[in-house]
Amino acid sequence: MNAATSENKTVPAAYDSKIEGNVIFTQLDAAMNWMRKNSLWPMPMGLACCAIELMATASARFDIARFGAEVMRFSPRQCDVMIVAGTVTYKMAL
Repeated sequence: MNAATSENKTVPAAYDSKIEGNVIFTQLDAAMNWMRKNSLWPMPMGLACCAIELMATASARFDIARFGAEVMRFSPRQCDVMIVAGTVTYKMAL
């Protein structure tokens, strides 16, 4: 199931969207292995009740430190990955 593009390249139909820029779609396992390998510093962006769940990942029960990501940075300049927890509406994305 591939969709052809204007450059005669094939792109999987699941990734054929209007999102442009530095956006990466991946599987959760691949992202977690990448985080373990590089000890990333995440920037949390929690929306509504999902922010509470994001805060819980740093608690003793779930312990995000075992993935090497215990240092939360709240500045885009200092972070390696941005975690968006929650529903992003079209109006927010503009």
